[in-house]
Amino acid sequence: MFIIFVSVFNNQMKKILSVFLALALCLICVSGVSAFQIEQEAVVNPSGVLGTGESVEASMVITFAAGAMEMGNDLILTTELVTPVWKTHVISGGHEITNRTNTNRVNTISGYLLGYQQKITLIINLTGSVSSASGGSSICVMNVKQEEYGTNELGEYSTPQQTVYNTADLSNDISAQNNKLSAVKHRISLYSGDFSKASQYAISAADALSKAESYGTADFRNAINALTEAEKNVNSADRAVTEKILALTKSNIDTVEGTISKLNSNGQTNEAALLTAANLGVKNAYNTALSSFNSGGNPDADTIYKESVSVLNIAYNYADLTPVSTQTTVKTATATQTISPTETKTSTASPTVSASPTSSNITISFPSLSNYYEQIILVCAVIILVLCAVIVINVAVIKRMRKKNGGKKGRKSEEL
Repeated sequence: MFIIFVSVFNNQMKKILSVFLALALCLICVSGVSAFQIEQEAVVNPSGVLGTGESVEASMVITFAAGAMEMGNDLILTTELVTPVWKTHVISGGHEITNRTNTNRVNTISGYLLGYQQKITLIINLTGSVSSASGGSSICVMNVKQEEYGTNELGEYSTPQQTVYNTADLSNDISAQNNKLSAVKHRISLYSGDFSKASQYAISAADALSKAESYGTADFRNAINALTEAEKNVNSADRAVTEKILALTKSNIDTVEGTISKLNSNGQTNEAALLTAANLGVKNAYNTALSSFNSGGNPDADTIYKESVSVLNIAYNYADLTPVSTQTTVKTATATQTISPTETKTSTASPTVSASPTSSNITISFPSLSNYYEQIILVCAVIILVLCAVIVINVAVIKRMRKKNGGKKGRKSEEL
């Protein structure tokens, strides 16, 4: 009996478990809500850059499988446009079932309106304007999100972020780029030689700025495109100038290194050591600037070039020195040192250095340096001679006055 009872019990348990498994499977199938499908990607007009106050249109088409939207689901449509107007059309089997209009920036459509047991197509149309407060930022024109019971996100789609340009800034932005272009042109003018790469970018920038001014706010989109092109060319021109100046700086550094080797060969180790220390500072600055430039930075290449020319001048001064014992003549000379493209100094007994920013060929004329000790002795001798002459003159004047006074006294005594 017991065995029969156990056998019957096991059979009943198997049936109960089978029923539970079937119910669980049905629940899983029923509750397996799928997200919406995109039938047509959103089309935004205009695309790309938007202008403040500009009218914008957007549309897209999505579908729901049969039963995909449940009562607890919501379809949430959002926009960053102002004064929006949403128009949605529910289509099934090629026929419109219903349509809705909404003027809120957040438009929520409940699953009750989309919960059909057949495939549903939803056409979404949106119109609105770009807020003036959005100038200088980026906005999303349309976002579509399906949520389950307000917490579980089933699917989401967003249009690409679009930059908003403040049309009131167009004139100032064109002026700003014109100023930058003028600065680059001035920088090029400080140098002579082949700066054709930078000059060509500058010409292209000037043409683009002219177009931007011609378009104006009446056709601000083309104006913005021209302004963007101008900015690109201005930056390219400036980088081309920097690249050339860094190359010239490297040439100066290498020339100084060659001079250091010659000084060491001539036994002028003190001068070589001092020049090495000076050149090391320029080399470190150059390496840092080059690394910054290659990483997209904009280093102060002009200042580093100026420093390299200063060290180059020192190198030529040292190269012209000879032992004091061999200097038998006193010579003075005045020469002009080209320190940088914008700075000129005058010095005594120094070489004339013409360092062209566009060429590594530098013309130098070396006047002979005088013996400063001999100069000092000569000056002292002149001073002594002058003093002696003054003394002799004073003595002569005193004697003459005494002789004159003595004659007057003799005549007075004879009269008495």
